[in-house]
Amino acid sequence: MFRLAIAGGGIGGSALISLLRGDPNTNIVGLYEQKQEAPAVVLARKWGIPVFGDVRHSPPPIPRSSSNVSGDPNVSSEYQAELKNRTDVIEGIGARFLWEIIEKQKRAKIEAVKTAADQKIVYNLPPSSALRIFLQTFMRQFGKVARLLMPCRQYVPP
Repeated sequence: MFRLAIAGGGIGGSALISLLRGDPNTNIVGLYEQKQEAPAVVLARKWGIPVFGDVRHSPPPIPRSSSNVSGDPNVSSEYQAELKNRTDVIEGIGARFLWEIIEKQKRAKIEAVKTAADQKIVYNLPPSSALRIFLQTFMRQFGKVARLLMPCRQYVPP
């Protein structure tokens, strides 16, 4: 289990919480944010993630890594000093890179679910239906493009 703390309660912090909360291999051990009305604070409280106003109040399980999405590089220094360099701090471009990778994985999972739903629609047609045979062949040949022609589906490009 990967233990992660998040520093910053703005849009970046709330996006990370939303993306990582359901990951079975990640445990968000805390959120560091001074503004109690910040978007990530609201989400953290809703989902039972501890919220700390100061890095000196670290959660009991020391995180393996911390993601600083606060925009303040001093937070990283304070955090490492407080934990005596027992954790890695990801900040700036590294945090953005991590977020993009996770987002791509989530989109791929959604795409797989949509494809499975589309195939279920096709396979519910009568076996001898010309439409079923055509759609099966078309989906095998063109993959994602086939979804564009499926009724009641909205294609969102990656």
